[in-house]
Amino acid sequence: DSVFSDETGEKWTLGFSSAVLTPEDISADTYYIAGYNTNNPATGVLDDMMAKAVYIDDNTGRGAVVICAIDCVGISRSDINDIRKLVIESGEIPSLKSINICATHTHSAVDTQGLWGSAFYSDGKNDEFMSTLKEKTAKAIIEAYKARKDGDLYFGTADAEGLQTDTRTPVDFDSTITSIRFAPSDNSADTYIINYACHAEMLGSKTNVISADFPAYMSKEINEKTGGANVIFLNG
Repeated sequence: DSVFSDETGEKWTLGFSSAVLTPEDISADTYYIAGYNTNNPATGVLDDMMAKAVYIDDNTGRGAVVICAIDCVGISRSDINDIRKLVIESGEIPSLKSINICATHTHSAVDTQGLWGSAFYSDGKNDEFMSTLKEKTAKAIIEAYKARKDGDLYFGTADAEGLQTDTRTPVDFDSTITSIRFAPSDNSADTYIINYACHAEMLGSKTNVISADFPAYMSKEINEKTGGANVIFLNG
């Protein structure tokens, strides 16, 4: 089959949903922060870890897709497949072509890869947290489908020159910000899908609080400037 279709649907359909992943017992249990140093347990929360999902259908009959971003440094294919299985076996979403799950790559969230425990040879993952993360992420995907609406889709790019730097040679990065905006026909809140290739590590290696880093505050700014738009950030 061709990657692109010569046919177009009569409308776009999109749904958005999100879930808070931050552990409620952050101060009662040990949760290691991933991305900088080992043996760095979280002492508090600056802003929440989130799972954000969009369901998109171009209504050509080829099936819809899901895009989901998790505020974490990285997530394994095995864990992603566990989330996919929960969604598929729920039977809630028909005619689903693909479930695409990625990490925002924040360096200030709970360890989801097991690489930042008490020492370099120890597993930093919390099994109960990972199980809850998978369940909440799967639920967010299902809720995105249930929240779907018809509307128009808009695409745009802008250059973000001066907002980032490459600290390692060779100096090579993409300064393009890409935005896909969905405007529902019922004039309810828009949804922005923002793509920007930048490490989410503004807080630095001495931080010991949970944070989704700059994607959280970019989302907050867009939300406030637009009067309530939903925002999902895709890295890379």
